[in-house]
Amino acid sequence: MTGQATCLTHRTTAGDRWDLLALRYYGEPLHLGPLLRANPRHAAKATLEEGLTLLIPIIQRSELMPDLPSGVEWR
Repeated sequence: MTGQATCLTHRTTAGDRWDLLALRYYGEPLHLGPLLRANPRHAAKATLEEGLTLLIPIIQRSELMPDLPSGVEWR
């Protein structure tokens, strides 16, 4: 669809980390890839300083974790 944003923006606060942002926006702390690819300038930082503006890609849940084959248990 045209005209829709493909990213949100997030202004960091003290203590923000990539895993916490992934949990907040994607529901899983290990889904860091989209965040790191969208923000390569800050990707090497484990803890982000306050006041950065980061891009948060809008992605479908299916892009984060593909469906498992039938009969395969997740945990």
